Amino acid sequence: MVGYCAQSHDAEFPDDNWNLYQHIDTESSAVLNATVAGASAGEVATRGSLAAVLRPHERRFLRQPWLTSDADEELLLVLRFTSPVRVRKILIVGGGGESEVEGDEELAAHPSRLSCFVNRHEIDFGNVRDMEATQEFDLMVNTKGDAELTTRVSAFSEVTSLALYFSANHGDVPRTLLRYVGLQGEHSHHRREAVHTEYELLCCPHGAGLGNSHVC
Repeated sequence: MVGYCAQSHDAEFPDDNWNLYQHIDTESSAVLNATVAGASAGEVATRGSLAAVLRPHERRFLRQPWLTSDADEELLLVLRFTSPVRVRKILIVGGGGESEVEGDEELAAHPSRLSCFVNRHEIDFGNVRDMEATQEFDLMVNTKGDAELTTRVSAFSEVTSLALYFSANHGDVPRTLLRYVGLQGEHSHHRREAVHTEYELLCCPHGAGLGNSHVC
């Protein structure tokens, strides 16, 4: 039986209970995203581009960096964890923010639909539409960052990889903008090596994005 823990391992944000970003293997996830069909050599994930949206809850409103789709409104993010986790809630912040007004083009780019796939390592842009999602959500424009998505916990236990597929946005515009992905839950202690995110990569204007996406 796996034992789970909800304590934050981030010394800078010890009270951050939206803590699963600390337990994502950014290097392994970068490799997974690099194999996603439809990604060009210049659009594969790096540790820096993953960290663009995986960061402490307190930093969810940072305007930059963000992650956007390149060719169309579809955005696929594949995450691998350092040890099994249980995901209870998901928080998505896309275009827009507390200081922005309705009608802003960033609000139109906020994702409107999310499909989640648990432990589906073979997923890519070529087959994601044909797969049955573990759970799907309609997303509101989350300008205040408090619209939480509650998972069916029985289906989100023992999670070693999680694919997040954003299929559309609110304005039917040719890019989807993603600013923050929060994953709340518990992690196990099967592996204890720390995941150190290199935040200095985030502001690099030439940073590569995820499959079919880029970082600004």
